[in-house]
Amino acid sequence: MPALAAAEPLVLRDGAAPLSVAVAEAAPVVTSGQPGVEFVLALDAGRAMAEKTGAMIGDELVITVCDIELVRAAVQGRIAGRGTIRLPTVEASEALAEVLRGDAGCEALAPHFPG
Repeated sequence: MPALAAAEPLVLRDGAAPLSVAVAEAAPVVTSGQPGVEFVLALDAGRAMAEKTGAMIGDELVITVCDIELVRAAVQGRIAGRGTIRLPTVEASEALAEVLRGDAGCEALAPHFPG
């Protein structure tokens, strides 16, 4: 059996120092016809994300993985360690979930996020 890739963290960027947060669970989902990935952060990572986003309400937050921008939006409220990242295709959702779980490396994202 081949060795698994290291699980990639989500990286929160706000113009200050980036914050890497470890994902405990990730699964592809389709909600109201929109593909995405539901995630749950590790306990300490969830606390760090809640603290960071709580201080950023109204400010722009960028979430990346493997240097690929997944989300760019104004923070509406404190994000407490779980959420859904909407993606363009089911295949992109499956690839991102695999990377976040460590079942695949960053290269698995390349076909879904060219550029």
